[in-house]
Amino acid sequence: MKILMLAIVLLVPVQGKEQEPRSDNIQFQILPDKLVYTSGESMEVQFLVTNRGAQPIYIGRSLGPCTGPSGFAALEILNERGEDVRHSGCAGNGLRLADDELIRWITDAESFILLKPQETYGEVVRFDVRTKPGEHRLVAELYPANVISEKQKEMLSQRGIRILQGPVAAPTLTVAVR
Repeated sequence: MKILMLAIVLLVPVQGKEQEPRSDNIQFQILPDKLVYTSGESMEVQFLVTNRGAQPIYIGRSLGPCTGPSGFAALEILNERGEDVRHSGCAGNGLRLADDELIRWITDAESFILLKPQETYGEVVRFDVRTKPGEHRLVAELYPANVISEKQKEMLSQRGIRILQGPVAAPTLTVAVR
């Protein structure tokens, strides 16, 4: 009974980090497989992207961390001092594409998914939890493709091809490590 009550409390997003509305009309959420972990075990986190807009939008198909130029989802596991306990990061650069190649890349179902209005797309990613016991905040952001120039974004918009324009934050969640 105590564990159930703890789980209900921990699923509530931390105040002050609510998802801001964006012109993209995208909602980004994270859902961990559980709320209490043992140091050293794996955490499976489901990343969910929902199109809340009236128009379809292309989202990078791979939602895992550091996945490539089509965009990615970053997850930080922050301890009580606000430090990322995973000590990992990524750097990604990509080559700029000519406009016709860019359109083919974005509309290719292997690289991007066309998310229709009110549709949700998700992916589960596994992270190791190697940290001291305590409460930890899960902070996540969805990042757009990094190889598209502002001029190309305008060209895509003129052709009715919507893509994510900027980062979208998920509501922050709290988990415990025992």
